[in-house]
Formats: sequence, C-alpha cells, structure tokens
Amino acid sequence: MTWDPWALAVSLSGRLFLICSFLLLIDCAPYFPLLF
Repeated sequence: MTWDPWALAVSLSGRLFLICSFLLLIDCAPYFPLLF
C-alpha cells in the first residue's frame, strides 16, 4: 500500500461524509413519518 496523500485525503473525507450522513440519518429518523 502506497501512502498517496490525495488517496488518503479522499478516503478520510469519504469516511467522514459517511459518518456525518449516518448521524444525520439517525438525527432525522423521528421526523421521517412526518414527511410522508
């Protein structure tokens, strides 16, 4: 595995995005029935 800074940054940002979207999903879950 090569330590490519760009690939590492993309990996970290992708992981951060997944975590944030997951937390947002949990945070907004109680309001989903109100939307539909």
